[in-house]
Amino acid sequence: MRSTRLGAIAAAALAVASCSDSGRPAHGTATSLIIGVADTLWDAVATQVEVALQPRIFTVRDETTFDVLNIQPDHPRWPDLRRFRQVLPIGKATDFWVAAVLGEDVPQQLPAIVETQDVWARGQGVTAVVLPEEDPAGALVAVLPELGALLDRRFREYALSRMFVSRADTALRDSLAREAGFSILVPNVYRRADLNGTQVFRNHAEMGGVLMRTITVTWRDGAAVEPTPALARAWRDSVASYAFDLGQAIDTTHVESRALGGDTFELQGVWTSTDPSWPAAGPFIDRVVVCPTQNRTYFLDAWLFAPGKKKYEYMIQLQTLLDSFRCGSASTAAP
Repeated sequence: MRSTRLGAIAAAALAVASCSDSGRPAHGTATSLIIGVADTLWDAVATQVEVALQPRIFTVRDETTFDVLNIQPDHPRWPDLRRFRQVLPIGKATDFWVAAVLGEDVPQQLPAIVETQDVWARGQGVTAVVLPEEDPAGALVAVLPELGALLDRRFREYALSRMFVSRADTALRDSLAREAGFSILVPNVYRRADLNGTQVFRNHAEMGGVLMRTITVTWRDGAAVEPTPALARAWRDSVASYAFDLGQAIDTTHVESRALGGDTFELQGVWTSTDPSWPAAGPFIDRVVVCPTQNRTYFLDAWLFAPGKKKYEYMIQLQTLLDSFRCGSASTAAP
């Protein structure tokens, strides 16, 4: 099974002249993954590989982490595609597309995953999967969980490095701890607004189109006995009219809830615009955090509006910001 993304990815590659010089910058996006693999091997493992490397993440719809394109390395497009930012050569150590990555450093124990950089382009990450002569398909399937976790971890590191390119606003975190009794660590590009005690942190910087991210923090006196989805939904509706930049209602057709441990409860779903003349939608994450040391129950809301963009990266960022929340005596602790 060959990825249906060939046209879009290959078009991006062909827009840049082919060159094997590793001094030239890599092209493509961090979510495009070029797999160099023999067709015979791919035909045997395609389904397992795509399940492992394209997990479905719900944002406003099912979305894959990576756009995967497999190509046989003797294909005429390989010289261009191998210059993408993320390349995954798969094969035996003697296969020319794997040997180019290994050089003389051939792993003794196989299968093996080898990470390196700048093989065919500058700023490129290359992850080679080196397979044994015997049963290469079975060996590949055996390392897929490790490979999938490695690529996901690397993407999360990329997402967080992009989020904090303006550096973390530690001064704001510390002043919130002193003045409001809680803290949250956001990048310097976020702007704070105090709306009658409700704290709103906005980042509406456009990046190739509309991109809006907002986090709201508010609280009530008293420790909730048991946070529930109904409590989170009602609380979101109560702050929507003054804390959000867009009129929003919860799309009840897809809402997920989960206990995060301790005294934290999370609700995740999709918001839709309440203005029929301007249809819009996006994902949101709500958390209800019980803080007995303060006799408070906090409500945290993070929402995203990114039309035409893949949203997984921004969801990772919003989850990380919510994870930095501290209340009560722990508010001055480092996230």
